[in-house]
Amino acid sequence: MNDKGKITIKFIMLIICIIIGFLFNMQYNSIKNQNAEGVYPQNIDEMRQRIAEIEIQRSELNDQLIKAKNNLNVSQNELQNFEDKIAELEELVDNYKIMSATTSVRGSGIRVNVENPDTEFAGANIYNNYIYLLSIVSNLNSAGAEAISINDIRYNSYTEIIPVGDTLNIGGKKIVAPIKIEAIGNSRTLNASINFMGGIVEQMKTAGFNVEIEEVNEINMQPSMKKIEFEYAQPYDLQN
Repeated sequence: MNDKGKITIKFIMLIICIIIGFLFNMQYNSIKNQNAEGVYPQNIDEMRQRIAEIEIQRSELNDQLIKAKNNLNVSQNELQNFEDKIAELEELVDNYKIMSATTSVRGSGIRVNVENPDTEFAGANIYNNYIYLLSIVSNLNSAGAEAISINDIRYNSYTEIIPVGDTLNIGGKKIVAPIKIEAIGNSRTLNASINFMGGIVEQMKTAGFNVEIEEVNEINMQPSMKKIEFEYAQPYDLQN
């Protein structure tokens, strides 16, 4: 390439540089003018205002969330209290059913088998039989028996034990020897309540009765078939 061609290229490059510089200067002045007019600060202010509004909304939603959680905790506590009260009432009802002998029960306890000296009730011994039986039942109750049956007849505080002729009538049923008394509770305590020196079992054995006591892991008792109806006693609230 000759010197004239080199000069031409340099001239063209110079023109291009001038044009680029001019364009760059125009762009710079344009941005500077926009900043001077407050265009970008205005956008930033809008963004800041929007952020502030969002923060307020977030705070309100957070307050609502906390309130909802508190209400949920209150509801859960109320529900738990309600369930606890229902459980207490159910347990109370079950206890009364056991006490009134209106439900089947099972548990560990003792079994007392009694036979008369003559293996059957005799007219001369009926009163003694009656006294002995009441004494056994009374001692078992005092020792904390939770359920008692006599010849598979469920016993409660309303069960009558009556001497009739030369037999015993228990809960409206005629009972003859041998007698089987079952009691659910602490086996050792129940056993000790009737089987001690000078106690009812020793008295019966001295009188010639054959008495056997065994501790049983599981005793099953059926409910009393006799319905109890109250005519005079009515429940009322002590606070009213």
